[in-house]
Amino acid sequence: MSLAADVHPTVRRAIRCGDEAIRDHDPDSAAAHYREALDLSPDNPDALIGLEYADYLRSKRPSRFDFGLSPSGAPQTQLKEENQRQIELDFRSGTTVSKGFPVNGFFEHTTRCNFYCPHCTKGYDPYFAQELPRDRLNATLEELLPRLKWACITGFGEPTIGERYPELMRKLVGEGVRPHFNTNTSTLTLPHIEALVKCNAHVTLSVDGATKETFETIRAGGSWEKLIYSLHAIRRIRAILAGGSSFEVTFVAMRKNIDELPEMVRLVHRFDLDLLRVQDYYFYDIEYDNQSLRYEPERANRRLEEAEQVARDLGVALLIPPRYSMGSPDLKASLWKKALTTRRIFPARKRFPQSCKSPWQEVKILVDGRVAPCCFSDTGMGNIQKDSFEKIWNGIRYRFFRWRIRTIFPPRECRVCHSSEGINKGNPANVLLKEGLLVKVFYYLEHRIQKWFYTRRKKGEVKNYYKGKWLRPNPAVQSRSE
Repeated sequence: MSLAADVHPTVRRAIRCGDEAIRDHDPDSAAAHYREALDLSPDNPDALIGLEYADYLRSKRPSRFDFGLSPSGAPQTQLKEENQRQIELDFRSGTTVSKGFPVNGFFEHTTRCNFYCPHCTKGYDPYFAQELPRDRLNATLEELLPRLKWACITGFGEPTIGERYPELMRKLVGEGVRPHFNTNTSTLTLPHIEALVKCNAHVTLSVDGATKETFETIRAGGSWEKLIYSLHAIRRIRAILAGGSSFEVTFVAMRKNIDELPEMVRLVHRFDLDLLRVQDYYFYDIEYDNQSLRYEPERANRRLEEAEQVARDLGVALLIPPRYSMGSPDLKASLWKKALTTRRIFPARKRFPQSCKSPWQEVKILVDGRVAPCCFSDTGMGNIQKDSFEKIWNGIRYRFFRWRIRTIFPPRECRVCHSSEGINKGNPANVLLKEGLLVKVFYYLEHRIQKWFYTRRKKGEVKNYYKGKWLRPNPAVQSRSE
């Protein structure tokens, strides 16, 4: 979006001259032009942020967010391209042994978060927070970097507050791997945004409300004023520096915020963001699950349709889940109630709208060394502390996972996945309606077994973090100087 049409022509000219001066590496001249604009329009956000940016450049202050520049054109070596073609062949053939290596890596380098959102387990319960040790990180990157094209550094936490965040970003950028992560926007200062734009990062902003009250209620720990400042800064820095960076918004749709979805589309348009991605609420077996839109499908569908119309009118890229079906299942209901409300014994044929490529092209390294098959799953395929990644990649667990995801009993987490790339195409509620009694009983038994193993694995963990703060000394913190 260019400067507003009702801004005085002299103000627009001064701001354009300031932008050109920054591109010409003349922050002193840029500051003078921005001050000229502010003399005529004291509250103009473009001039205010431009002046702040020029002052930052003049100060030459060092920043922890200096990631370096992506190599020109982010070169894709022959090895990366051949690996990509092999993955496509493996996926189409359905083989469980992959001759290719992941092209997209997920690196969970921290599990702590400075927010405590009520629709996340971090919002209501203390938890064990830790950082990924440097030696484990470096060993994993050494195996994966030669073939990686993209790398997501988001795990179960806010990635930009992690101890290894700057170091990890520098390694990825230096190897021509495009970095990607989700952020709650709390750390997006001008130096940070500048670094992300220069290295062509792909950044997803988690924004679950289009008004101050809704945003600060759902994104607990956040500030609406800070968010709006960051969005202004992103638009201005991108306009000045250009480049291939990408900034999109993810919006977890629920009963509390669905009425603001059309306004969220307008917000994305106002700040020239690249995409609005609407996600279905994920059940955590907590009271907040009643916020799921499956309990109000008609209202949800009306707002989705309205948002689509606004997006078409404004030219905003919008990715939304399929429409909600009437009578979507209640995941919190007892097994007996689910059985009584199930209308079929056997599952519907072809109940999944699409196939999922993730087990062939993605991998997630968890902070404790476990290897998982995709961004949504935490099912352990092995542990890099015990085996090489190459051995894990085609081990029996990975092969079984690739086989099972194409059966009528896909892995339990795939069944409820709300990713638009997953087998549910972003709306698990619609698929659950078609399962049938036998499938539901199978998943219920599997869930009880997995819960037992999960409880055993978590036994003895010290809960050391709550609502954005350490509760007691954490051994992982002592490794910061390693």
